[in-house]
Amino acid sequence: MSFKRIYILIFISFCCTWLHAQRFKGEIIAGANFTQVDGDMEAGFKKVGVKAGLGVMFPFSFDKYNPKKNWSVSMEILYNQKGARQRQFDYNIDTSDWRYGVKFKYKLNLDYISIPVLFQYTHRQIWSIAAGFQYSRLVNVKEIEYDIKRVYDNDTVVAPKSNDWSVLVDIRVRIWQQLKAGFRFEYSMVPIRTRHFNQTAYYNEQTRKQYNNSLSLYLIVMFNEKKSENTEKIKKPTDRTYYY
Repeated sequence: MSFKRIYILIFISFCCTWLHAQRFKGEIIAGANFTQVDGDMEAGFKKVGVKAGLGVMFPFSFDKYNPKKNWSVSMEILYNQKGARQRQFDYNIDTSDWRYGVKFKYKLNLDYISIPVLFQYTHRQIWSIAAGFQYSRLVNVKEIEYDIKRVYDNDTVVAPKSNDWSVLVDIRVRIWQQLKAGFRFEYSMVPIRTRHFNQTAYYNEQTRKQYNNSLSLYLIVMFNEKKSENTEKIKKPTDRTYYY
């Protein structure tokens, strides 16, 4: 999918929001990613990045006579930083002594423009759970190993793929009126690259497929969401018969 098609899709979505503002809700999203790359010989969500952007949400109900629209479909456009990190430490190849020897430091920065699409259920306007898919386009990459910036030659060192497809699980809780807190898990559906590791001091020579693995904590500010949706209880209709 080219950037031109992405921009057209976003433009159509926001046009629909403008034309049907009484039905759509807007979102401002800002928070942090805690990420790792599975298959990179490191472990732990040590890389911290930014998650920020905008979203539109369309609430609906499967029962057209039910005024409670507990279901919704949303689409977002996000600046999404992912990657991996290993802090610097010393390793002695000959004596296996961690106090002396080679200085090892690893850092992988992956900057994406992401477009997630989510199907969401909301319970009493208090909390919600959602699942969906996400397309991400890589806009910047920087990889440092042994204090050396990697140069991708597609022979010994392969660059991460330009496109990443992920599955998502998302949970949100209302904090106050239109302010919500969210937690999101993202995982790549296909490898972002396949990398060959040469034999070194602490692992054998092997080839591994790598996947983005991300946990996010963020805040959401909702627009075009009536306060009455959050505070007022919906009154059930009563059936009364009057005799004259």
